[in-house]
Amino acid sequence: MGGIMRITVLLAFLVVMTGACKQKTSTNQSIADAKPVTVEMSVTGMHCMGCVETVRSSIAQLEGIDTVMVSLDSARATVTYRPGKVDTLKIRDAVELNGYKISGIKTVH
Repeated sequence: MGGIMRITVLLAFLVVMTGACKQKTSTNQSIADAKPVTVEMSVTGMHCMGCVETVRSSIAQLEGIDTVMVSLDSARATVTYRPGKVDTLKIRDAVELNGYKISGIKTVH
C-alpha cells in the first residue's frame, strides 16, 4: 500500500511540474515575440571611424539587438532592439564602458 501512495504522490508532483514548465515557456515566448523598438541617441566622444565601429560593436554584441547604425557626421546611433531581452540602460552602459557618452535617447517607432 505504501508503494502505491509513493507512486501517486510522484505522479502528482510530475503533473504539477510539467504544467509549471509549460507556463514558463509561454512567458519566454512572449518576450521573444515582443515587437522591436527603434531608438535614436546622441553619442559624444566619437572622432573617427574606429570610434564608430567601437560604438557599433559594443551595442551589436548585446542579446536582443536587431540592427545598429552609427553616424560620425551626426554623432548619432539608431538601434532596433527587442524589449525584454535588452533595454536602453543596457545599451547606454555598453557604450559608456568604452568611454563614449550617450544622451537624448528617443523612440523613433
